[in-house]
Amino acid sequence: MPPLLDVASALEIVVRTAHRLPEEVVPLGDVLGRVLARDVVSRVASPPFDKALMDGYAVRAEDLDSPEYQGGSSNVASLKVVGTVYAGQVPDRGVEAGEAVQIMTGAPLPVGTTAVVKVESTTRDGDMVLVHELVRAGANLIRQGAVMQPGDSALAAGTLLMPQQLAGLAELGVTSVAVRRRPRVAILATGDELVPPDQTPGPGQIRNTNATLLAGQARLAGCEVHPLGIARDTLGELAPRIVEGLKCDLLLLTGGVSAGLLDLVPQALASAGVQQVFHNVDMKPGKPVWFGLRPGAEPCLVFGLPGNPVSSMVCFELFVKTAIRQLLGIAPAVVPPLTAMAAVDETYTSDRPTFHPALIEFHSPSAIARTIPWQGSSDLKATLSANGMIYFPPSTQPVKQGDPMIVHKWN
Repeated sequence: MPPLLDVASALEIVVRTAHRLPEEVVPLGDVLGRVLARDVVSRVASPPFDKALMDGYAVRAEDLDSPEYQGGSSNVASLKVVGTVYAGQVPDRGVEAGEAVQIMTGAPLPVGTTAVVKVESTTRDGDMVLVHELVRAGANLIRQGAVMQPGDSALAAGTLLMPQQLAGLAELGVTSVAVRRRPRVAILATGDELVPPDQTPGPGQIRNTNATLLAGQARLAGCEVHPLGIARDTLGELAPRIVEGLKCDLLLLTGGVSAGLLDLVPQALASAGVQQVFHNVDMKPGKPVWFGLRPGAEPCLVFGLPGNPVSSMVCFELFVKTAIRQLLGIAPAVVPPLTAMAAVDETYTSDRPTFHPALIEFHSPSAIARTIPWQGSSDLKATLSANGMIYFPPSTQPVKQGDPMIVHKWN
C-alpha cells in the first residue's frame, strides 16, 4: 500500500488545481467583504492640501524661539493673530514673521506656515496669542501628498475589502472597483441515517449538522451557498444532485468517501466526469478526504469530506478554504499557521498528524493555547468552545506549559 499523502503536499495540489474566478465591477457600497481583482493606483494626492492636524494656531516655528517675539520668562513667544481659517475654507493671506493664524482641525494651512501650535498650549489676549510651548517645524500639520502621490499603489489585487479599505477608496474618489466573483459553493450531505435538523431522528438516525456547518464556513469565507439537501446512499439519488452541484465553482459532499459498502461518492463523481486528484491524506481527523476536478470552460472543484462533523470542519479549514482563497486571488492561498505557547502541560499520542480542537487566546506578547476535551471526529460538542486547533505531529512528546506549539485559528 503506497504511503498516504501528507497535508502539505495535499495543500500544494489544491493550490495548483484551483483557478482564478472571473472579475466583475461592483459599486463601492457593495464591495464589503469582496476581494480586489486588480491593483488600485491613486489618481490624486492625499491629503489634497497642506492641512492642520489639530485646533490651534498656524505659525512660523522659527518665531517661537526668536528673542524678537518672546513675551516674558513664562512664555515662549507673543504673536499677532491676523486671521482665522475653518475647515472647508481657503486662507485669504499667509503667515508673516511675528504672526499667527487661528486654525481648525483639517483646515488648509496659510502660506508660510511651518508648524501648528495646539490651542491648549496658548493663551489668547485680544489680537495677540501667547505661546507656552516650543514646537519644531512640521509639528501638528501634514503636507499635501505626504500620505500618497498620484501614481502610488493604494491597494493590491487580492486584498480583502474591509471598512477601512472602502474608506481609503472613497478618499481617492473611487466609486466602483473590479473584484473577483464570489465563489458559488454547492453542499450535499449524503447518508441513509440523516434527517433535517427540524425533524426528530428515528432509530439509527441523526440530524444533518454538516450542511449547516459547511454553509456557515463557506459564507464566512466569502462564498454564495447553494444547499442541495440530503442524498440517500444510492447512485440514483446521488447522480442528479451531483450534476446540479457541478454547476457551481465548488461542490462539497459529506459522507460516503471512506471504504464502506455504501461509500458511493467516488463512483458517482467519476460517472459525472469528475477526475480524482487525490483520496486519503495522512491526518486525523479527516483521513478519507477526497479531492477532484470536473474540467471544462467552467471547472468545478469537488471535495468529498468525511461524514463525521469535526473531520468535515477540519478538512474545510485546511483544504476547502485554501481552494477558495486561490479562486479569489488571496495570497498566500494557504493560511499560515500561528505559534502559541502551551497554556498547560499537554500529552497527546497518535500515529497520525492530528489537528485537535483548541482554545487560542491572544495575549501580549504571544498567544497561548490549550486543548479542548475531545472524544474524536464525531464529537461536535468539543468545537463549541474551541476557536481553532493545535497541530500535534505523530508520536508527539509531552508538551510542557510554555512550550511553543503550531496552531490554526478558525475563521
